[in-house]
Amino acid sequence: MFQLHILFNSHPIYGRKHLWKGYTVYDAAGIMLRYLKSLPEPVIPYDAYAQFVDVLGPIIKGEGSLSILKLCALLRLLPRPNRRVILYLIELWKMLSSNYAQTKMTAKRLVAAFQPSILSGPAASMDAESYTLASEILVWMVERADVYMKEVWFSSCDGLNRYRLQSR
Repeated sequence: MFQLHILFNSHPIYGRKHLWKGYTVYDAAGIMLRYLKSLPEPVIPYDAYAQFVDVLGPIIKGEGSLSILKLCALLRLLPRPNRRVILYLIELWKMLSSNYAQTKMTAKRLVAAFQPSILSGPAASMDAESYTLASEILVWMVERADVYMKEVWFSSCDGLNRYRLQSR
């Protein structure tokens, strides 16, 4: 793990051309988790947490629906690098969970492994119910990635400057 950490922190290519021979999927997951935990905030930053929960919380409970415009507006709350990371992670987790026969990983298990580093409020404001809701939101996003993420990747989310989420 230490060797991977050095490799992925080495300028100028940061492990981009690394051949994974001799390493396992657990090594890859471990280095990814180490990276995510080293971030100063979750991938979905603290200041966007409440809006993600306010918009997606009722939807996962079956109390609403989500338009691609709302999802794009949520994603636009994120800095561009964070937006790319969350989209890549959701897509990766969807692929891994879709191949459960080989990976033995469900969306719920994948989210459980990485969740506090992805969607979380400040530690002082998080109770068990908040962690559960955040996990359920991420699982919902992974399980529906084939419905929404393709639209997000290939739509003009970046061109939706006029569409804003309405505060509750």
